[in-house]
Amino acid sequence: MERPAAGPRIGVLSIGRVRLALVAAVIVFSGPAGALTAAFTRPDAVRPPPRVFAFFSHAGGQERADLARVGRKISVLAPNWYTLDLRTGGVQGPSGNAPVLDEARRLGLAVWPVVNARAQGVVTLHDQALTRRLARAIVRIGTARGYGGVTVDIEGVAASGRAAFSALVARVARRLHRHGRKLAVYAPGVDGVGSGAAYDWSSLAHSANLLLVSTYASGVVSTTPGPASSGTSFAAAAGRAAAVSTSSVAPTLEAVGYSWPAAGGRARILSATAAARRRARCRAKATTRNDAASFACHGRRVYYPTARGLRAEARDARSRGIRWIGLYSLGREPAGFWRGFDTTS
Repeated sequence: MERPAAGPRIGVLSIGRVRLALVAAVIVFSGPAGALTAAFTRPDAVRPPPRVFAFFSHAGGQERADLARVGRKISVLAPNWYTLDLRTGGVQGPSGNAPVLDEARRLGLAVWPVVNARAQGVVTLHDQALTRRLARAIVRIGTARGYGGVTVDIEGVAASGRAAFSALVARVARRLHRHGRKLAVYAPGVDGVGSGAAYDWSSLAHSANLLLVSTYASGVVSTTPGPASSGTSFAAAAGRAAAVSTSSVAPTLEAVGYSWPAAGGRARILSATAAARRRARCRAKATTRNDAASFACHGRRVYYPTARGLRAEARDARSRGIRWIGLYSLGREPAGFWRGFDTTS
């Protein structure tokens, strides 16, 4: 291609610079002060706020109060209401759930109740007849009146059952989608690592509408004292989640802590709100490290997340373009978590 002469080329560039300067001036002076600076210095500021998928468990009544108070900041409510027997396909369900459904309807919330099951490493999902019964049981729940879908939480699947579990989820998803209902799946652990080896994130995210992934710190739930989650463990899970899908994989904010015996042994789980109340009763001084608080009381050391730490994790997910975050669970989050936490636009 022939280049233009030097003179006209310089003139075109000059005009372009004038136009660029005028556009910049319009941007700077027409918007609020500092808006342009904020947009460039805070990349996440221009991203839409996350949608929240909130698990809903018994938390001493606090979950009902939180639902009424902050329910409009939540997109999906997932009550822990059902238990599935993986050997028979039988289901145990709740009674008296109408008040929660009525409140969710008033708030405009979708309800996808959780179907819990524990495989305990037993590979039963290779049995095709049983798999069909399990799928039918899950779909019956997800298509029940008042529900927008269902959430599957089957933990303890052996690594050898990875493909079979993905096939079960795909079967359930197809049937639910034919009824216009949604499917969420919870994956404990990290894809392909340890207890997470049975959960193929890519396959599950392809079938389900939403995949909730655990962000628990490795080793804490067994022998190593520390918080349930940390900024580091959350960042690792969020990074893996974003690599699979920013629209259908959601890292979970773990609003729970652990109480460890000073003499050694296994921890007891407790909510962040319960940990804060215990610290107040003990009049113990808390120390904070990596946005997780800890204190000693009556021969035990308690670790629990702070509101600041959970909000920082949510910002981490947002900065990666992730559109959903999970919360385990409503009513367990620390006081002040929802202040300034925008999920409405």
